[in-house]
Amino acid sequence: MGELLAFSDRKTVSDTSLQSGFRVNIIVNVAKVPDLYSYEFKLNWTGSMLNVTKVVEGPFLKSEGSTFFIPIMNNTGNYVSVVSTLFMAPARVHGNGTLAIIEFLVEDYGSTILQLYETLLEDSQPFTPPIGHAIGDGYFDNTLAGDSYMDAGHDVDYDDFILLAGNYGKNV
Repeated sequence: MGELLAFSDRKTVSDTSLQSGFRVNIIVNVAKVPDLYSYEFKLNWTGSMLNVTKVVEGPFLKSEGSTFFIPIMNNTGNYVSVVSTLFMAPARVHGNGTLAIIEFLVEDYGSTILQLYETLLEDSQPFTPPIGHAIGDGYFDNTLAGDSYMDAGHDVDYDDFILLAGNYGKNV
């Protein structure tokens, strides 16, 4: 059984310095895969804080030969779709590695789950079922602690304090 994971250098990208205009990479890795010949996945996010700018093929699958790599970027629908396969029939790879690197432009403050879905890992043997795998989603958050729960003004200021003070001790 393999694992398909979406994350940057850390699984969670949580950095308040990632303001509008900054770029962040999300890396989609595979782990413990016994015999990979092709893969497909979609990655989505919510909100308008991120826009995908580039999708680059990782080195894992193409380490064994030429590949056919098709990325589709859809900022209106907030998703990326990727399909990749090896050209040569006997070729295959196993183990751990990077499938794709997805670059986002930060447009605004916010937080979102980076959800992998419609995932498919296939081996080199014809007429065999897909490779079973677990999926690990990622997470992006560039909101300031204390602000996202108050007035969402992208700063922690007097207005946030007044909102907190007015609700201090209340139960939901």
